Parts: sequence; C-alpha cells; structure tokens
Amino acid sequence: MLKQQIERLFNTYLQAFHHTDIEAVRSCYVLPCTLSTPDELKLVLDTDQFNQAFTDIFAQLEAASVTKIGASKASFNQLTDTVVSAAVDWQFYDDSEALFTEFTALYQLIKINSDWAIINVISHDISQSIAFSETFQIKG
Repeated sequence: MLKQQIERLFNTYLQAFHHTDIEAVRSCYVLPCTLSTPDELKLVLDTDQFNQAFTDIFAQLEAASVTKIGASKASFNQLTDTVVSAAVDWQFYDDSEALFTEFTALYQLIKINSDWAIINVISHDISQSIAFSETFQIKG
C-alpha cells in the first residue's frame, strides 16, 4: 500500500510538471518546505513563495523548450510511520528530444493524516545518484 501511495504522489507530481500546473505541484508539498539545488537553498514559507519558486522553474524549462520529463530510477525507504526518504533520477528533454538536463533528487516525505507530501527536496548531479531498498515506478 505504501508503494502505491508513493507512486501516486510522484505520478501526480510528474503530471503537474507536464502541464506546468503550479497548484497541482503544490498539492504534492507541505508548507513550509525546502527546495535545494547545488547553487541555492530556498526556504518556502507560504503559497506566494511557492508559486514564485515554481513559476521560475517552469520559465526555465519553457526557455529550454523542455517537452518531455522522465524518471530512469526511483526508490524509497520508510524511516517511520510518517517519514519516507525517496530518490529519483530525472531526465528533461527538449523539443528535439535532446537531453537538456539530468539530475538526481532526494526527497523527504511526511504523512499528514492519510496523505504523503514532500517537505524537502535536494537536487544533485546525477553522479551522486543513490538507491533505496524499495523501488517504484513513475510513469510520464
């Protein structure tokens, strides 16, 4: 059951990216949350900050003509009844199907009532990819 819940969360997340739907992306997060890249750490305290962060992300993807997003590897580890770590290797392709970027992301998920949500994401170079014991599928 946990695997299906994690898959549902990340499939919703991916579909939200495909449709550049900030509200749907936000439904996958709990606020406050943190978004971290090798260059920047953002503490996102409210909906306005979240919307701005993802408006910026979507603008960057649009400028690069990204039309396809895929996940080559996805895994998770349940730490407690309410905390899960997940790792996903992402690939973003442009409209000529050339690889725009590839990176690995480590997510911390928390369970609120019966739903899982992202509270922290840390993106790293793909060379830093890790795998947890349980795998799951993200379908684009």
